[in-house]
Amino acid sequence: MNIAICDDNSLELKKIAEIVESYASQGGMPVRFKTFTSAQDMLSAAREEFFTHYLLDILMPGMNGISVAREIRSFDAEAKIIFLTSTTEYAYQSYRVKAYDYLLKPVQSGELIDLFRQIQAQEESFQDCLSIQNGRSIFRIPFYHLSHLEVNQKKLYFYMADDCVRQLTGSISAFEDKLLSHPGFAKIHRSYIVNMQYVSVLSSKGCLMFSGKNLPVSRLLYNDVQKQYMTYLFSDRED
Repeated sequence: MNIAICDDNSLELKKIAEIVESYASQGGMPVRFKTFTSAQDMLSAAREEFFTHYLLDILMPGMNGISVAREIRSFDAEAKIIFLTSTTEYAYQSYRVKAYDYLLKPVQSGELIDLFRQIQAQEESFQDCLSIQNGRSIFRIPFYHLSHLEVNQKKLYFYMADDCVRQLTGSISAFEDKLLSHPGFAKIHRSYIVNMQYVSVLSSKGCLMFSGKNLPVSRLLYNDVQKQYMTYLFSDRED
């Protein structure tokens, strides 16, 4: 989870951040978060960084939470938006922007943590994992959590959405069939397979990931990759 928390009340912001930290300390999904007291600052960051979840106050100066959510939906149809507010007045509007949930303040720690656990269980049930053996150890990477795979001098690097990297010796062909048979993955270069969920910009100059890394795209593969990416984007919106 990469969470953006926005509330113009600094005390409320601190409280929510502490609850998120408490959930993160319990293990499960890797969790990162950033806090914002300004909706505009958060939106600026969101266009540069891939947030998977948003915790938004509704009653804020300038843009209210509903307007912020509409803006988010203009460039991200999949992020989970959770409203935290002291009024039920905007409950109906929250569904118009496909909010995941609507919690009334004061938000209780257990209530928000239970919601995170629910989200985690849903995402884990919908996504299978890539199983990897490294010596005597076996570890599993959920497909939704893998940003891209790189091979460099017989070393494989599995880059995660939270910037963690797993490394082992091997060839990309050992995982190519498994990854490319999974929706959303594409081979952009002999050394790279990417999860299109984390691709910000695709052009002949390269594949820019939400993490900020720019990966090379083979000239021979570019047309096919472009078609795959467009198909992914439009099918994603239809779903």
